[in-house]
Amino acid sequence: MISRKVQILTQNLLKEFFLNWAYVFGISILTGFFFLISSTNLKSTFDSIWGFFTVMTAFAVIVFLLQVPYRIFRLGIQAGVSRQTIWLAEWVIFICLLIVIEITSLISYFLVTNGLVESSSLFGNGKNIFVELWANLACNLTFLTIGTGFSLLNRLGKWIVGIGLPTILFFFIYQLARLYFLMDKATAMHIAKVVQIISNNYVSFILYLLILVGLQYFFTMRQQQRRD
Repeated sequence: MISRKVQILTQNLLKEFFLNWAYVFGISILTGFFFLISSTNLKSTFDSIWGFFTVMTAFAVIVFLLQVPYRIFRLGIQAGVSRQTIWLAEWVIFICLLIVIEITSLISYFLVTNGLVESSSLFGNGKNIFVELWANLACNLTFLTIGTGFSLLNRLGKWIVGIGLPTILFFFIYQLARLYFLMDKATAMHIAKVVQIISNNYVSFILYLLILVGLQYFFTMRQQQRRD
């Protein structure tokens, strides 16, 4: 049973998200009318509407997950709520957003399998639904953890980390790729096989999720009010 404090923290933010989601749906319909005017192909028009809607839904969820940790922390601290309760409220919001994505995914899967839209849609491309659920969980939990980590930084720190980390990551990946292509074929194939085994291992996946949960909890417990 969700406590009253958690409900107070989550209801306003969730109302804001669903209102924005309704705007996304409305914009998608308007975009569809534009395509309908310029095209007589009804299937193509519907595919454009749904494709735009799924992309914008994913974008709205990502942006919201990046922003919500500090916003809900600020509301909780102002209301005298403990960080533990704030952390629980973040998870309630996260689960609600995950349900939104899964509903969109299931509808997309139904539309794809019935030939109403193309399989190139963002959600529901015909893959195993269970695998897709875990993929969505990992992806969105990653963004929530990043958002919680960013909430510890001031505005300057966010710019430094936001630019510096992707640059370092890109350089690291470039060097790994360069090293991979310089290896002999047998060694490269062996490394690729090891990476494939690790990536397809459920233990590795669960370990990754546990690390994200631990980091997200650690960051939440160390959040502080900022003036900027």
